[in-house]
Amino acid sequence: ANDIKDWGRVLKTAAVDCSNPKNIGICRDYEILVTPTLKYFKPHMNDKDEGIPIPRVMKQRDANTSTISVHDLRNNITLELLRRTDLPELQPFSGGDIVDPRKPQTLYIVLVIECVPMIGPQLVLDYWNVTKVTVRPFRCRDNRLRTYRIKDQADEAVYVMKRGKVHHSKEISDEYDYSAYRSLDKPSLEETGDFTRKGALTQLHRYFSKRGITVPTPFNLSSIKDISENLREAFNEINKGKKPYKHTGEVFQVDIEGALDHSLTMEVAIHKKIEGEALIALQNYLEVLVKYFPIGKGGKKFLYCVRKRVKHAPPGFGGKMFVNFIQKCKDRYNPGYVEPNNGWVGCHGTVPIYRGYPCSMWTMFHTLTVQAFHQKAENPQEVLSAMKGYMKNFFGCTDCAHHFLQMAANMEKEVKSLKDSVLYLWAAHNKANKRLHGDATEDPHFPKVQFPTSKICKPCHKPDGAFDEREVLNFLHHMYTHINTVVTPTQLGFNTTYAGGTGHHDGLHG
Repeated sequence: ANDIKDWGRVLKTAAVDCSNPKNIGICRDYEILVTPTLKYFKPHMNDKDEGIPIPRVMKQRDANTSTISVHDLRNNITLELLRRTDLPELQPFSGGDIVDPRKPQTLYIVLVIECVPMIGPQLVLDYWNVTKVTVRPFRCRDNRLRTYRIKDQADEAVYVMKRGKVHHSKEISDEYDYSAYRSLDKPSLEETGDFTRKGALTQLHRYFSKRGITVPTPFNLSSIKDISENLREAFNEINKGKKPYKHTGEVFQVDIEGALDHSLTMEVAIHKKIEGEALIALQNYLEVLVKYFPIGKGGKKFLYCVRKRVKHAPPGFGGKMFVNFIQKCKDRYNPGYVEPNNGWVGCHGTVPIYRGYPCSMWTMFHTLTVQAFHQKAENPQEVLSAMKGYMKNFFGCTDCAHHFLQMAANMEKEVKSLKDSVLYLWAAHNKANKRLHGDATEDPHFPKVQFPTSKICKPCHKPDGAFDEREVLNFLHHMYTHINTVVTPTQLGFNTTYAGGTGHHDGLHG
């Protein structure tokens, strides 16, 4: 938004937090299902229009992570604006008065020459409010350029022309100083050799500043305070007081019930339509919750109720109706499950942006595989398949879902027993921890390490450091069948211990 702030007369930007329950309605209406999502709304669109998705071009940051390029997002927005018929100023010059009729006070004309219009239209928008400068895009080798003493211009370039003097009648003449400022020829060549908006803005700013004209400058991302600085300050304050609570090898009911509630009332509820593959995925997810989610009698009846209503849902079923199902089942059976209003417990992060819901989903998934193992379920792939369907169709974090589906690609071949199911998810989670160790999403006080550590489960480690999977299975079975009903972090105090050893949770669910 800051990068294109000067486009405000043409393009307004706004942000919606779809993780806020208050925004579920608007996010569902406009089909904002994953984060991040960028949509463009044309002028005069009606309330039923869902907007045009702007493609998110992913750039590989390293072997494991990718980022969204601001440059590519800006270009994709520009492509949408170029389709508008009410913005002829963005199109390559096609004749007539070279001065923008909106800017009768124009003193300088900037000619932006490129074979595929992109930087030119962007500079037009950047200079939209600069009354003394007209920006005109031109295509390469346009014969009209000869009029301005620019010959055979086959490459990208920027030129500046000075308009004639102001007459006593206060009218600006149509005569131009054709001595194009060659110093601005290709001003935007950077180390990459690319023709860029940033380079053009920088050189033009330097040129016009000397002439007393205020013009835009490239937005410097470094001018925004890095969030890591705020986090360091927060951690420093935390370290001045009591040591933060350290998790043990325990599972807390409030965390898995928080995951259950958020997944149903937020991630499923946000979908405008639930049909086809997504409907099957939801039915399978509810099936494993009914069978294996550890909850009281009222909670179990609540899940049965929701499953039954979804099974018999009428055509046109979607998130709005699903929320209605949930509320009616809650009113009827009063499940009494705990929502983490007072904060997560086992998934409590040092500061709110860490851990929380993603951690609780991992915890719930592990709980379901172990409970299926404990109950001697018939189908060893049932829980993992349901998770796979949920992640593909409902989980809001696209990167997370992508990595989960990659992990589950060989599940059918590798999982032949209930024991395999438990250990498959455990191994996959350790791979995720290894991939994300040191990542910006990692809570420094709860590092993502290979779980369980020797401090928590010494028998789980062989003398050579490798895991003893038989002991790991026993440990996980105990961990996910002995669930703690503490509902707030403050009830636990600090540095609680696990029966088999002392230590913290070492980021298993982080």
